[in-house]
Amino acid sequence: MLLFFIPFILFFSLSSAYIWEFDPNKLQRQLTQNKTVLLLHYIPYGETYKNYKSTFSQLDEAIQKQQNKNIIVGQIDCEEYEDYCENNQITHYPSFTILQPNDQTIFINSLETKKIQEALHTIGIEIEDIKPIHIITFTFENSTEIAKEPTLVKFFAPWCGHCNSLKPIWENISRESKLRIGEVNCDKESRLCSIYSISHYPTIIYITKDQNNNEVREVYEGERTFKDLKTFIEQKNNSKKQEL
Repeated sequence: MLLFFIPFILFFSLSSAYIWEFDPNKLQRQLTQNKTVLLLHYIPYGETYKNYKSTFSQLDEAIQKQQNKNIIVGQIDCEEYEDYCENNQITHYPSFTILQPNDQTIFINSLETKKIQEALHTIGIEIEDIKPIHIITFTFENSTEIAKEPTLVKFFAPWCGHCNSLKPIWENISRESKLRIGEVNCDKESRLCSIYSISHYPTIIYITKDQNNNEVREVYEGERTFKDLKTFIEQKNNSKKQEL
């Protein structure tokens, strides 16, 4: 099998599109029928899987709108079909591949927006309205900028498993949110994290100023899911409108 490594990102918000559930035999039948399969390799637990499954559904919806019946979006459970995933060089989850009838496989493994369009273009999908990730990186040097306008800030450490699970959700939130979204790497910015009394990772804080120009902090205590974070942001946006 000829392998092409092309960076790619899935970038859409939540959707309810239909996703094929494959086993190795069903998958092979689609390929022998000259179908191209955009395949999610997953293990059925964890917040990262839930988030990428949602974005994968949105990709399926985009393909359906283009009425391309030769492209199928599906997924395969690598806990149940471990041998298949290992034999096809899938080493982390979730992972994405484009399987083509000519035995060419495109591995999708990057978060660069420009490469999204390039990878989709190879299978005949043209999507122009890609929403970019917009996350402000705060440091001690620019920390005075944090409270200049209402901002939701994630304090994290790169070695933290829960932080890594939150990363794709945080990126999707930044694409959808009208509220400013930021983050602080506490491994690099220990002094700034100390100022905000960060004791565990990830910690999410809504930061704004009151009428006396004093900084106000509210620690987010909800679930770290796209839906719950989006609801929290909408509540803050609505309360801000009422103040105005």
